[in-house]
Amino acid sequence: MGRKKKVTEDARRLLGVVWEAQKEIDRLNNLKEKLKSQAEKVTTTYSDMPPGGHNPSSRSDTYDKLIDTENKIGEAVHRWCNAIAEVQTVLSWVEDGRERLVLEYRYVNCEDWITISFRLNYSVQHIYRIHGVALYKLAMMLKKDERK
Repeated sequence: MGRKKKVTEDARRLLGVVWEAQKEIDRLNNLKEKLKSQAEKVTTTYSDMPPGGHNPSSRSDTYDKLIDTENKIGEAVHRWCNAIAEVQTVLSWVEDGRERLVLEYRYVNCEDWITISFRLNYSVQHIYRIHGVALYKLAMMLKKDERK
């Protein structure tokens, strides 16, 4: 690993908390949709045969899991909001507006490189350069702040 990458690793980790929180929210929302789908699957069968293999508590279990998942989504959204506030505070230290925008688009808005390059009207390679310089400067600021 290059020296510059090693220096910027802590900054990436700090900025990456929004991504992680967003992924958790997305995962929980997908689970919620699956549980809703399961809860809505209702089939009535009229037959002289006794019901077999049907577990009457499975629907209530599904609703319990759905409520639990919704609570977890609320907690994840709370963590996400805190992460965004923390990242925006750190990004406010970046003096260069262009560098701050690249970091904000990437780590707060969770945008991909192509979208960022389109928004700022730069090539993807130039966005990589701006990002690298900004990340390095931010890492140096974080190290300096740790020493205080």
